[in-house]
Amino acid sequence: MSNKIKPLEKSTSNESSNGLIQNRKLKRFLNPQKVEEFAEENDKMLVIFQNKVYDLSQFQHEHPGGQDAIEDYQGLDISDIFFNSSRHKHSQYAQNLMQKYIYGVIGDEQEEEREQLKQGKIKKQYPHLTHDYKLEYKNVTLNLNKGLVSQIRAIKDKKTYEDLLKNPCKRVVGTKLFDNDSIDSLLNNNIGIVVLLYTMIFIYMFYCGLNLDYNYSRGMFDRHYKADNRPLLFLFGFLFCGIIIFWIMEYVFLRIILQPYVLGKTFHFLIFGIHYVFPLDEARTTIQPFFSIFVAFLIRYSLGLLIYGNTLYLILSGICLGYLYYEVVHYALHNKKKLTLSYSQYLRNKHAKHHFKDREYGYQVTNHFWDKFFQLNDLDEEEKTKDIFGFITGKEKSTDYDSDS
Repeated sequence: MSNKIKPLEKSTSNESSNGLIQNRKLKRFLNPQKVEEFAEENDKMLVIFQNKVYDLSQFQHEHPGGQDAIEDYQGLDISDIFFNSSRHKHSQYAQNLMQKYIYGVIGDEQEEEREQLKQGKIKKQYPHLTHDYKLEYKNVTLNLNKGLVSQIRAIKDKKTYEDLLKNPCKRVVGTKLFDNDSIDSLLNNNIGIVVLLYTMIFIYMFYCGLNLDYNYSRGMFDRHYKADNRPLLFLFGFLFCGIIIFWIMEYVFLRIILQPYVLGKTFHFLIFGIHYVFPLDEARTTIQPFFSIFVAFLIRYSLGLLIYGNTLYLILSGICLGYLYYEVVHYALHNKKKLTLSYSQYLRNKHAKHHFKDREYGYQVTNHFWDKFFQLNDLDEEEKTKDIFGFITGKEKSTDYDSDS
């Protein structure tokens, strides 16, 4: 199935359930007066911001400055008040968040925007998504209608690639890695397939550790236990050891190994970097399975040099279970709108800060032990209640987030 992103057309199409643009067509208005008329006729909370039209019908109830502050501007241009309001200060994150609710454009969007830039009425924000679906950064432009891997390979400056990772785009989903649609579809990571794959691997590993009797004379532990005489402490003790090993591996991989200076920018982007550039693209949330399977083989044969027989498979099953848990938690933090546990909400905001403000913060996804251990700065009390990912997770329902990008 093709993920080709088409230029904006005059008609509209459905938007995804999470409010993000997904190859949708935007409604085009001839002038601001048409926006105001359309908003009143259809009872929509439309506003104009920098020559684009946004539908804030759902967001107005969650606005930190109060619902009335938005209702007063139905069908009107909020560009000046957005930046100059003494009532409620808006951050860069608030501007990025607006892109979730884009509904249409006015006239020739690009021509008008170019004119406003020349006159100094607006400042160009990066990353900037153009009318023909090109993503502009300060030093590079990505054509989202084409495969991104070849474009990343063409980037010569490491700092330019780092700029992509540090300034994620919250608006685009349905991105392409390769121009070939068949190859690209194979690299769209469905969380269901990942869960099924590693559940099967876990069952196989645990079955081997539970039932098969290797009885190696050189074994570290197995020579002491036959398959029919193995205590539960042995079985679940080494399963738990595997989980602890993954717990350490998770931090090492995310902080050291899965970095562009280790993998190279092209391979890093293919494996995991695209997730940093487009963190709300659901198909790019998981690590590429072909890479994780390759790493799994390396782990299996590396541990096999030290540990043998049933013990090896019990530990491997624990590592597999830990990885499965990581992928499920990571997917939920990015895509599940409502998290019931307060600790899950804390993990979401911690991980969102890692994506949108500081990549040197909050490497670990499933918990925060190692971040605490290495004394990385924790969320302050205000950040713990902020809706950094665009979901309402805290009592204050705040949507601003001061971003340095």
